Formats: sequence, structure tokens, C-alpha cells
Amino acid sequence: LSSVPSSWIVGEKTGTAQAGVNDVGFVQAPSSSAVIVAVYLEGDALAAPERDQIIAEVGRRVAEVIG
Repeated sequence: LSSVPSSWIVGEKTGTAQAGVNDVGFVQAPSSSAVIVAVYLEGDALAAPERDQIIAEVGRRVAEVIG
């Protein structure tokens, strides 16, 4: 979620466990309502940098849709 524009308000909580990684929170564009976003990746088939890239891509796509 950290990949949304810097002018946006972001509140998030990341987490990891043996079975996966997650990022949950909200993003709010200027003059817009907040949007809740949750990403959960299960399993260990991907390395941490690849998982981080997927979560960042979710943030970019959210920004495209509501931005």
C-alpha cells in the first residue's frame, strides 16, 4: 500500500506468519472517501521481495482506480 501517491493518507498494518504475509489498511486520496484494502498471500513459494512487489502492485492499481 506504500506505493500510492505521497499526497494520500495511508494507515496500514503489515504482518507475516509461517503460512503467509499480509497488508491491511486504508488509503484516502485528497477530497475522497477512504477505501479499505486487504492483501493476503498464502504459502512460501515466493521470496519476500517478490511478495512485497505484489503488495506494492495492489497499491498502484488501487491508486489507478480511485486516484
